[in-house]
Amino acid sequence: MISGLAFSQERGRQRTYSPEDRAKRSTEMLTKQLDLTAEQQEKIYSINLDRAKEANAEMMEKRNDQKEKIKKFKEARKEHNDKIKNVLTADQQTKWEELQTKYSDRRRTGFKKGPGMRKKTDSVRTIKRDKRITID
Repeated sequence: MISGLAFSQERGRQRTYSPEDRAKRSTEMLTKQLDLTAEQQEKIYSINLDRAKEANAEMMEKRNDQKEKIKKFKEARKEHNDKIKNVLTADQQTKWEELQTKYSDRRRTGFKKGPGMRKKTDSVRTIKRDKRITID
């Protein structure tokens, strides 16, 4: 199991199987575990194939819905930015665009701060003896 996980991580992404492949694998697994007859295998393969096709259709629908949501979000963001630009002067627009670029870069890097990720502040500290938190 562990070697399978490591191998999966090395490839970078998981392989996607066709509905037929998934139905075949599920049927083979049940055949080994339940000692199915040839007739049972055919029926179960048909059932598995129907379910795999349904699951595939649902996955594609969700993927398309997600793409549509992203598209709508980008359009709304562009409209918002255009409205802001119309209010600002040329100098303010330049500065605003620089700020947007800077913020965008920070989002891409995930606001990483390096080792420790976050500095502990003096305003919140835990006193282990009393097990209470003091907020100044």
